Amino acid sequence: MEVKSLIITEKDKKQLIELIKSSEAVDPIAAKCRKKLLEELKEATIVSAENFPSNVVKIGSSITLSTRFGRKAGLELVIPSQADIQKGKLSALSPMGTAIIGYEEGSEVNWHFPQGDEIIHIESVVN
Repeated sequence: MEVKSLIITEKDKKQLIELIKSSEAVDPIAAKCRKKLLEELKEATIVSAENFPSNVVKIGSSITLSTRFGRKAGLELVIPSQADIQKGKLSALSPMGTAIIGYEEGSEVNWHFPQGDEIIHIESVVN
């Protein structure tokens, strides 16, 4: 699996770093995921909002994902205070949210979940 750097806007990068640093993850898996995202943000490719690719996951994207556990369509990636998985609003700081932000449609991303490492396939992204 090819490892790529995240693609992100400067605004989203700053917002994510601030959210991670201002919140404490009690769950060890969530803490590990946030730490990994912080490391990836250091190496991220910064793109202006005007030139941001339409097929890359960012805060506000509508996404369809699949794992070996099934498929999730119509999820919206949101900041933690807006998260409500019952309404399809996935927190950007959840293990799955930290896994997919900054990656493009068609990517397969390896990330850490309570059940162990898992491959997430990003089927579609709408911005």
